[in-house]
Amino acid sequence: MAEDQPRTARQEQAAATRAHIADVALRLFAERGYSATSTRLIAEEANVSEGAIFHHFPTKHEILRSIPEYRTTFIREAELLVEQSKGANTETFLLALFGRFGELLETERHYVRLLLTESGADPAIDDVFQEMIDRTATTVAGFLDQRVAVGELRADLPAESAARSLLGALLLFLLSDRGGTVQQRRHRLAAYFDNVLDVWLRGALA
Repeated sequence: MAEDQPRTARQEQAAATRAHIADVALRLFAERGYSATSTRLIAEEANVSEGAIFHHFPTKHEILRSIPEYRTTFIREAELLVEQSKGANTETFLLALFGRFGELLETERHYVRLLLTESGADPAIDDVFQEMIDRTATTVAGFLDQRVAVGELRADLPAESAARSLLGALLLFLLSDRGGTVQQRRHRLAAYFDNVLDVWLRGALA
């Protein structure tokens, strides 16, 4: 198979413009709400023409859907950790996964809150939110199935539901936790997840 050709300067510029538009749009979506943010406003804030917006993104929905391409997401982190954690036990994997997720709750806080707070009211946002949950849960469930196969976890463990229960606990923390410094929030998340994991493992271990 031929190696990928390096991108031209024009292609690099187009990719940079696309990423810049997505980044500005995310900030505006988080500040004003998805529905209240027009492509005209995005263009003004990004210092590009509205025509340039539509050149890179046919619709506002496509801007939203593109944001994970330019952000470190739960999906990407889960897939990477599964690949790196072959042979690790469940507790080690989940502690690493949720430690990284805790960092993402800070760096991607606006994005995740946008998906959580507006997904129920806007089908476009709900599509993106469901994809994030479905793909992340499926990835984590795949790891759990591996641990079932080696006898560490219960043979009858419903891996997909078990994975979703852990993600649900994480998202509940994000919605309910308020105030304090970054370090204080991370400390609260670590303590919270230690308790969640303790209860979860009691029901999951063989």
